[in-house]
Amino acid sequence: MTASDVFHWLAACAVTLGSIGLFFQFKLLNRIINLASHFQLVLITLADVSLSEDEQEHQIQSAAIQSIIKFLIILGLMVSVVLLPLLILGILDSLNVVDAQEVVSTTLSLPFIAVMTVVGLIVWRLSSSKSNKDTLVGHGFKVHYSRLEKTLHLLAFASRDIQIFLSRLEDKFLFKGKKSDAHNAVFIASLPRSGTTLLMELCLESERFVTHTYRDMPFIHTPLFWSKFSRLFRKESVQMERAHGDGMSVSVDSPEAFEEVIWLSFWRSHYQKTFIRSWAANEKNKEFNEFFLRHQAKLISRCSSPEGLSYLSKNNLNIARTELILNQFPISKILIPFRHPHSHCRSMHHQHLNFLDIHQQEEFAKLYMAGIGHFDFGENLKPVQFTAVDCQREASFVEQAKEREFWYRYWADCFSHLLTIESDRVMFVDYDALCSEPQEHLTKVAEFLSLDDIATAKLIAQSERLKQSEAPQDVELPEELRLRVSETYERLRTRSKSGQLDAHSA
Repeated sequence: MTASDVFHWLAACAVTLGSIGLFFQFKLLNRIINLASHFQLVLITLADVSLSEDEQEHQIQSAAIQSIIKFLIILGLMVSVVLLPLLILGILDSLNVVDAQEVVSTTLSLPFIAVMTVVGLIVWRLSSSKSNKDTLVGHGFKVHYSRLEKTLHLLAFASRDIQIFLSRLEDKFLFKGKKSDAHNAVFIASLPRSGTTLLMELCLESERFVTHTYRDMPFIHTPLFWSKFSRLFRKESVQMERAHGDGMSVSVDSPEAFEEVIWLSFWRSHYQKTFIRSWAANEKNKEFNEFFLRHQAKLISRCSSPEGLSYLSKNNLNIARTELILNQFPISKILIPFRHPHSHCRSMHHQHLNFLDIHQQEEFAKLYMAGIGHFDFGENLKPVQFTAVDCQREASFVEQAKEREFWYRYWADCFSHLLTIESDRVMFVDYDALCSEPQEHLTKVAEFLSLDDIATAKLIAQSERLKQSEAPQDVELPEELRLRVSETYERLRTRSKSGQLDAHSA
């Protein structure tokens, strides 16, 4: 390499570094990320079930106009990044300082591009290794999703209608089972923090049930298509603590409550801005029923030995539609766990404050939980409308729920309603008694679910996982509320022991 070649390489490096310097000076990376955020805002708006069509249209139009303006600014700055160094190079060429044509040729040569690429990768790797850490939010919870994964989830939340259409293609080309396989489903439903997750995991250990796992996200509507496609980039299963900060670990293979995504797609009018309107027992939605049964059968069909398996649902919001489920799926059964109100309400209150912190620090966590229909806590809180007047007169329950008394009233409203259900296909499970005497109560669960001897033995073998609950701490409440909560709890305990309706619901 001659001295002239070295000079041209140095000049090419100067031009390249000048363009890179302008790129960062104009904050183009931040501008591009900001533009991508506007695209995400459109997806968020489309996925927000609480907005009317007019509100969605207005917000999307506003975001689109801002996006076009931002794009034109970015385009102009990108042109400047390229042209300004070339303009300076042209001036130097006119002064006979450098040969602009030779410098440009060097800049576009394969050896120079290869060297700059290697240097760039090294710099990027060193910088990313320092900054590539999970975001800590809430009570030490880590956000593990990359920007690409976040965008993919938002895209899925905003394209439910498209996914329903694709599911019909899935029915035709991939589904080999029978819809009739899904009629004897089991639903676990209660207020959050009542033991529903643990009860689901115990039932799954009987090896007679199937349900969703984290691998089904984010395209819940098309489990067969997505499971085949996602194998191309499947992650290793690694345990991590879930967002609740309660010590329970999950992995991509862990079961989780994603069923609400389907209810969101077909019953949009029930999801109001501040609350969820409960379902009447006689409400009809034939399209939903057909889709839901096929969906359950698909989850069963993808198992290696699908014979004798049933769909298992763990969905807290099914407390808003328990009677509808009993009516529309006449062979199904429902498990309703409950805890001592003091322990239960303290836990719900704690989680609401926890998720308020999470949602304020990490917006994607808020969007994710809303996208999968988890409106239990934090800024997403939408209580079920058990008492119509109370729900409709409140602008928002998020602030109210910062006080523990709110959760006692909600607890009493929920279980007072559930106790009115007259069906031998509903079993109330005393979670505290289950933890105290696991073998006895797991046997009752197995009998209620009509499990065979092998499945029953596998279920009872999980007794070691159940630990004695802590003694509940008394809380001062208004006398009227204290009596109502106490009375409701005694009725729940009586119902769980006898399995019969009590005097209030008979």
